[in-house]
Amino acid sequence: MPFLGIAKLLGIAAILVPGFPRTKESAYAGFTFDLTGAMYASIAVGDPVSSWLFFPIGYILIAGS
Repeated sequence: MPFLGIAKLLGIAAILVPGFPRTKESAYAGFTFDLTGAMYASIAVGDPVSSWLFFPIGYILIAGS
């Protein structure tokens, strides 16, 4: 799991650094895949619907960015 933390930090750095549009695109895709996987895992284990509230917020932040 430390790899995911490092990958997310590198993704944030890629988004913040100007230029490199392909790198930014890959970082956004990675964040979307990560969030989608977390949402699927949450639904698969039977978490209550109230815990799904944070997923749309994450998607809105990714889309708005």
